Parts: sequence; structure tokens; C-alpha cells
Amino acid sequence: MGFGDISLLVKISFIAIIVGFIVNLIGFASPYWTSYSIVAGRYHAGLWQACVNGCSDHNNVAVFITLYLNKTSYFVPLDWLAAARAFGVIGFLASVAALVLVVLYIFLSKASNKLVYIATFCSCFVTAGCVLLSVLIFAAFTTNLDWAWAFCVVALITFNVCGVLLVADAKG
Repeated sequence: MGFGDISLLVKISFIAIIVGFIVNLIGFASPYWTSYSIVAGRYHAGLWQACVNGCSDHNNVAVFITLYLNKTSYFVPLDWLAAARAFGVIGFLASVAALVLVVLYIFLSKASNKLVYIATFCSCFVTAGCVLLSVLIFAAFTTNLDWAWAFCVVALITFNVCGVLLVADAKG
């Protein structure tokens, strides 16, 4: 089996999964989920890093977000940030699985395709669901959302559409 032997919906899904994976990777890793103008300059943060007038590996996202959102103490644990990170990681790993599985589906023999096909659209839906939870949790506790957060929203929509296309192709 090869790329020429699969249906149009699977081809569209394959390309969209690649695009969704790249967009998710960029959004997930970038420190531009939120941004503020502060006295010290421009502040921006993502799930993993916070920056003021440039990035440094020593900037703690939890401390910066807590300070600039006027919390009573920067020692307040940010469980919501840990939850957003956890769902982001699960979503990213599921997107890797979706990419690997769609490639396996395209190039495996027909004997084992059904299981790989089901796993592919399931991983697309898991990616969309986990990234959705990650962006919703982050948005619920911060303001001034920035482009990397929007990239993750685009990725979750892309993976959801891929899952729907793959399910529609299976039924058709």
C-alpha cells in the first residue's frame, strides 16, 4: 500500500496532521501564550518560560505569572499551570502518535490497517481534547493571550477535523 492507493480524505488528513503537528509544536514550546506591558518592559510567558525584554533560562513562569496577576504571594502554587502543562504534554505526545500512526497506515499492508486506522483517528481526538483542556485552563487564569496560544487553538481544530475526516472515511 502507498500514498497513491489511499482515499482523498486520508491524504487530506495526512497533510493536515503534518501541519497540525508543526503548529502544535511551535505553539506548545513558545513563550508567547500571554504578554503584558510592565514597568520593566515587555513581559511574555508560555507554559515553560517567562521573559522580560528577552528570554533567559532562569525565568520562572509561575513566579512571573503570579506577580503580574497581582496574587497575594508568589509562593502560591499554580496548580492550574501544572494542569495546563500536563494536558499540553499529553496532547503533544498524542500528536506525535497521530503522525506516526498515519504514516504506518499509509505504508503498512492491508492486514493490520484497521487497527492502525482506528488508533490514528483516536489519537487525533485525544490530541484535540488535551490541547483544548490546556488552552482553556491557561485562558481561564491569564489575560492578554498571545500568538502561541492561538497556534495551539489552530492545532486542536486541525486535529479535530482530521479525526472527523478519518471517521467519515471509515464509514464511507
